[in-house]
Amino acid sequence: VATLDDFGGKYAIKVIFQENEVAIFKLKDGFYAIGNLCTHRGGSLSNGRVENDIVICPNHGGRYEVKTGKVVGPPPVQSVEKFEVTVIGNDIYLDYITSPLT
Repeated sequence: VATLDDFGGKYAIKVIFQENEVAIFKLKDGFYAIGNLCTHRGGSLSNGRVENDIVICPNHGGRYEVKTGKVVGPPPVQSVEKFEVTVIGNDIYLDYITSPLT
């Protein structure tokens, strides 16, 4: 879905994976992917600020764990989907992870 080069100096990018907007984050310990759209009002999480592995929605400040997609701060109450990330060489691949949203 992407390459390492797509990050340039950024810590997050937005990709389309099987018709879903997905945010891929580059953290110190690896790459993580979650649904890109905030469940509150659809803000783009890939444009949010990351603090201590928490992404902050740029629209209304909702907070999600980058590694799990779990909502950890209002106004959203529903988590976003988490995706499995595999990096092979310069290429980044995604797959679904079956987990309940809360």
